[in-house]
Amino acid sequence: MAISVTLPKHGEGFEAELTVGDHVHLVLRAYLTGVGPVWSVHNVKTGEWVQEPDYAGDIDSAKEKAEAVAKAIARHLLKRAGSKEEVPQIVWQPL
Repeated sequence: MAISVTLPKHGEGFEAELTVGDHVHLVLRAYLTGVGPVWSVHNVKTGEWVQEPDYAGDIDSAKEKAEAVAKAIARHLLKRAGSKEEVPQIVWQPL
């Protein structure tokens, strides 16, 4: 009897954008590499990494870590700008 196992392909994963007014525009990624799941957060407005790619235990924890960092950064940027806007819910899309 043969057992079929489907492994995730390198590069598969998820992406989300977090935009709040003119103050915040972040891109979050959680994806698979040959050595494991990776997550990152990029600030589109500055063109810099908020969090360079880092490893996680699985794809769900990669998404959770990216969300936590992105929400904290968004709250910080909004507070610094004096904005009362709320950080919206993050919606992940498959890559």
